[in-house]
Amino acid sequence: MEIHYIGNNGNISSESIIGRNNIVKKLHEVGEDYLMSHISSKILTSDMDGVLIIDDNARDMCRIIGGDEALEYFTKVANSNIDAVARGETSYCWNAPCVFVGSILNGLPSEINSIVGKHMRFVPGTRENIEQLQKLGYNITNVTAGHQEGAQQVSQRLGLEKTIATQFGQNNGIYNGEILRFIGGEHKRNTVKKILFNKDTKIWTGSHIGDSHSDIETMLAHPGSIAWNPTHTLATHSARINVFGTNKQGLTPLFDSHGVFDHQIKESDLPQKIVICEDRTDITSNPHSKISQAQNQWGLDMRKIYGDEIDAQLSYAQMMQNIKSEIKSVTGLGEKEFKEHMDANKEEIFLPIEEFQQNALKAYKRL
Repeated sequence: MEIHYIGNNGNISSESIIGRNNIVKKLHEVGEDYLMSHISSKILTSDMDGVLIIDDNARDMCRIIGGDEALEYFTKVANSNIDAVARGETSYCWNAPCVFVGSILNGLPSEINSIVGKHMRFVPGTRENIEQLQKLGYNITNVTAGHQEGAQQVSQRLGLEKTIATQFGQNNGIYNGEILRFIGGEHKRNTVKKILFNKDTKIWTGSHIGDSHSDIETMLAHPGSIAWNPTHTLATHSARINVFGTNKQGLTPLFDSHGVFDHQIKESDLPQKIVICEDRTDITSNPHSKISQAQNQWGLDMRKIYGDEIDAQLSYAQMMQNIKSEIKSVTGLGEKEFKEHMDANKEEIFLPIEEFQQNALKAYKRL
């Protein structure tokens, strides 16, 4: 396992740890040095997409309802708003795609989101990691920009009692196009702060586990934050501890100071790389100075690496087929009905990008 320490002025020192026992020992040391002063509260918050599940709630929703055309438009909206992060508008960056998904869902039953959440595939080792942490006494809340109904299903499958996610407005179980609550950027930070920040002592407790732009403000605010396979350089520089690996059980030793579950974790499931940001002064004073739209310079292409393991359990194509079949069975809606829905609302959904951005910005300011 490689371990890198980012210090003052970006200076980096590195070491290589060889052998299972040495790696586990080092993970315990990292946990002791950077987490133990916070996690005695036994309270954690976790992002969902990329951290708990490998699939993307919003993108898959676009694909199911609007097909390739909707997915392409969603991608354009998301990519065009990455620049918003550089301007310090991280919340807006993620709210805009959310507005688009809300327009697609407008007039459709909320059961669709619940069904999608029932089928999302977990990052390898997630079930085991959550179970281990819970047996150690940790209380974990799913805090995500994903959709409330789908996120609740993911939490239920993992045994997580609390879920705080983006919430679309409904009338009698039918989405009405409104966004009642958005959880991303500063909105996610404020939500997590209510859970992890002790108002009496003015000290952050526990830890937040994130991975992307949506978690930047939260990870920067928390002195014991963790990024699991962070997707961008900015995310890496925002978290205190970055963990790159193919199995979530590799996180457990960081929280398991007595090594209760060390014997259950295979060497192949341990992290391949750890990046620790010892000094985040530069990034906290100007968090958007290090914006990078490129693949994280520290990272490995984890989705490709654990893609084989995921597909061996259930392929993406089969998962999508299962979702569509259940949606049809429960709601009576299939490809024909979704096409009719999209065609009937095409002008309202597929606005020119500039016009959409103006509308999305107005919606963001109303949050």
